[in-house]
Amino acid sequence: MKTAIFSDFDGTISLKDVGYSLFHYFSDGKNDALLPDWKSGVMSTRDCLLAEAEMVHATPEEIYAFIDTIGIDSDFPILLKIAQEKSIPLKILSDGLDVYIKYLLEKEGLGDLDFLANKAELVDNTIKITFEHTNKECKSCGICKGEIIREFRENQDKPYQIVFIGDGYSDVCAAKEADILFAKKDLKEYCMKEDISFISYSNFNNVLTELKQRNII
Repeated sequence: MKTAIFSDFDGTISLKDVGYSLFHYFSDGKNDALLPDWKSGVMSTRDCLLAEAEMVHATPEEIYAFIDTIGIDSDFPILLKIAQEKSIPLKILSDGLDVYIKYLLEKEGLGDLDFLANKAELVDNTIKITFEHTNKECKSCGICKGEIIREFRENQDKPYQIVFIGDGYSDVCAAKEADILFAKKDLKEYCMKEDISFISYSNFNNVLTELKQRNII
């Protein structure tokens, strides 16, 4: 069976959750008041992001200077290279913002890598967010990763084994669709609570080791 790999970005590929860290920094921590309602599902990702964006008052230069302080997992490019050599599809699915994902990927020489995220523009000393992806059923996510994975399966001529790598509540829908799930932090806690099978990991070196042992890469 063929394999496809999908990965979250914030706190998974990036060493910190870029979106949370950015909003926390530029709101002086005021965005934290939104998180309980978001985690419980009372507030959707879209409403949460829009509320957080209203708290930001900073120039593009200040925002990019902050983004520059966050790096990516050094073993992610190794996984990407192996996947490309073996013709294994690998795509980033993020419920974060394209503005920092694109910037950090280009900084690492990975600007051609396919990813899906919410759209953001740095204008008028704030962040303007738009949601160009339309979820079919999910009302919780900005971009429902679970729906994206299902759509991928439906568009293939042959069955695919899906690997998903994530770390947070924005990955919950994807976790339910994955055949092989790597989870840490909040996603790990959720999977334990909901009895969803997962592989615990800390970094992409762990992911590489596990996928090699399973003869997937």
